[in-house]
Amino acid sequence: MKYPLVSYVLENTATFAQDPFNEADSLVLSTLSYCYLERGALGDLSSGARVPLPLALCGIPYPDLFGNIFLGTTGGPEFVGAVLQSPRFAPLQISNVVSRFSEADQLQFAAMTVHLPDQTAYVAFRGTDSSVAGWKEDFNLSFMREIPSQKLAREYVETVAASGAQRIVTGGHSKGGNLSEYAALTCNDETFRRIAQVYNFDGPAFAFAPSERMNDLDYAAKLHKIVPGSSIFGMIMEGRSSIRVVKAQGVMLQQHAATRWVVEDGAFVDLDGLSPEAEAFDRALYNWTELNDPLHREELVEALFNTINATEIDEWADLATDPLTRIGNALKAVSDLPPDVRNALLNLGTYLARESLGNLPKPGSSGNSGGSGSLTSGQSDRLASRF
Repeated sequence: MKYPLVSYVLENTATFAQDPFNEADSLVLSTLSYCYLERGALGDLSSGARVPLPLALCGIPYPDLFGNIFLGTTGGPEFVGAVLQSPRFAPLQISNVVSRFSEADQLQFAAMTVHLPDQTAYVAFRGTDSSVAGWKEDFNLSFMREIPSQKLAREYVETVAASGAQRIVTGGHSKGGNLSEYAALTCNDETFRRIAQVYNFDGPAFAFAPSERMNDLDYAAKLHKIVPGSSIFGMIMEGRSSIRVVKAQGVMLQQHAATRWVVEDGAFVDLDGLSPEAEAFDRALYNWTELNDPLHREELVEALFNTINATEIDEWADLATDPLTRIGNALKAVSDLPPDVRNALLNLGTYLARESLGNLPKPGSSGNSGGSGSLTSGQSDRLASRF
């Protein structure tokens, strides 16, 4: 399969001096953060020393470079190979590669800084990996004011500023996009002044406004929240109407993969709005969230992950080992839940399916198409009505 983002890296051979930094470059650098550079010959680069990108990748076999994250199965090897032979990206320098993981603290965090020729420090935050702890941290976003990764993201960008970076761009894909926003919204004022742009590529929003900056025009001018036409993750808890919707290959969850986003001349291809299927599911999920307060959401999330923990897996790929026993343990864990919690958990899936199907447009109604690139007026009205 030919992945559009890989094609962009291969085809754009201009240096940054010849062709200035653009939004597709931002997605490339955010995607690079999924590579486990901390597993390379140089290890953790948290000391701040800068090294060329090829050297940072030195000594990492492809299986170790991607682990079990989606990038390994959606063009990851081709993507990295293209970057390494690119006159545009290969000369870039990397620093501050940090990775922190704790099952006990439900923490999965990684970030790196990419130094552009114009002295801009691009801070890239990694999205969710395949660990159960990482996914649990994501679900905690639905009821916690601050998850551990968000705290580390704020500290990370403040450290980059304190080290002397005068111009900073933050970016990330999926949970990394949420961290990119959170860091900019909660960092100290001096760091915020140095942040020129904030990219959130299909990452969830917030159950609680992280700071008063959320409604500031200054922050709005810096923010680029971009989602694919069939976005699910990027619309979670999202109530803002200034979201750009862009074209990507595949359907529904397939479009979440950054390598599938279509790029033409260094820019994404705008759509008029979300696909009918995505809009229906996103509305159903948002409505469920609104009907359940944070305490109830927490109760259901804990019940869900207690059930998952009964399978004794650390990563989702572990389910392939003795699946019948693991699934049996999960079913027993569900049966042991208090009846009201068990019923609420089982009814959630039914509710989302019913509401999503019920909200689908009738045959013959319009879907998304190329156009202005912002949400349609009807979608904007529905989003605005969430507040």
